Amino acid sequence: MELPPTLHPRAHPTDEELCWCLSGQPYSECHKNREKQKKANPKQALDILAKQFRKKIGCLHPNSPEGCSGKIINSHTIQKSGPLKTIAKNGEVYSMKGAGDRLVENIGKLIPQKKGISTVSVFPGFCAHHDNAFFSPIENGKFEITRENCFLLHYRNVCSELHAKKSMQFGEHILSIIDSGRGKSDQFLAQQQAADMNFGASMAEKELEASRDQLNAYWIAKDFSSISFYFIEFENQLPFVGSFSATPKFSFAGDKIQDWSEEILKGVSFSSVNFDGKSGFVISSTDQDLMDLLSSELEDLLIGNPSNILRWSVSNAENLAFNIDWWDHLSDKRRKHILDLAMIGMPVDDIADEIELYLSAVEVLPKARLSRSLKL
Repeated sequence: MELPPTLHPRAHPTDEELCWCLSGQPYSECHKNREKQKKANPKQALDILAKQFRKKIGCLHPNSPEGCSGKIINSHTIQKSGPLKTIAKNGEVYSMKGAGDRLVENIGKLIPQKKGISTVSVFPGFCAHHDNAFFSPIENGKFEITRENCFLLHYRNVCSELHAKKSMQFGEHILSIIDSGRGKSDQFLAQQQAADMNFGASMAEKELEASRDQLNAYWIAKDFSSISFYFIEFENQLPFVGSFSATPKFSFAGDKIQDWSEEILKGVSFSSVNFDGKSGFVISSTDQDLMDLLSSELEDLLIGNPSNILRWSVSNAENLAFNIDWWDHLSDKRRKHILDLAMIGMPVDDIADEIELYLSAVEVLPKARLSRSLKL
């Protein structure tokens, strides 16, 4: 199994030897006297990452570049005219997306921000023609539960996550400022953590590229039999929506599914859909065993309740949006629990901390009756 690089700073490196941080530059042009430089502002690195996320990497349509026309545009991952519009207040929601860009100002916490629904869940992933034509069946008119439509939700989530992984790696500019003005031991810790994060993002990018290649073949063949889809709907509208592709650590019940250090990870897609004021979710995966586990838990009325679905979603992704009135009226205890769950996946001292956090769920949503569910 491939492991992240381990950095080995020397006590007295020569000016000519390559720097210990693996930048490829001579020590004299890289980390020599870095502790004497102006102290880094962590917000600088976050601002660069935020700018990277807006970078356009080309159209991700299965036939691209064939048939591409128009500029790369922002594609909605959560349907603007459906789920987002339904929970919005004056065209706005609280959004978790981009919360990582504000970690410094929010004192290390991922806190949702009020945003308009036109910008809340977008990424620059498709040319204008393919975004309109490819996703028309799930964006225009009432959503129909078909295998092809569920595939489109799954595909868009994978592409969004692929774009995010391509965008989140620390480049030379960030690596050169994250530890300036800090002592040598802090320089090492900062550079090692950055190397670990870059390695993880790079590995995830490779897996997502392979997944997208596989999905492209399914689309071209119009054969979606290798993907398992599950749809669940409640009798009323819940105050949150989301859309993401993830490799979950836990099931809805809090049972451990996998560890992110495993060589092959199980991926799942999650998408909100809306039917006449009723909340629906489409969950899909190419891993049949994983889908059997998740769908059986959702069928269990004690496990598949709205609070557990929200808990699972917050712990897996930031592409979530909340109704403004609902969030504002949460108690401090319930709001803190959601914000703590959002930190799962961030650097922690012990995996047991995450398990304990996940299992200490607070019921933040009232019980809601199931309207229907089905496997496709």
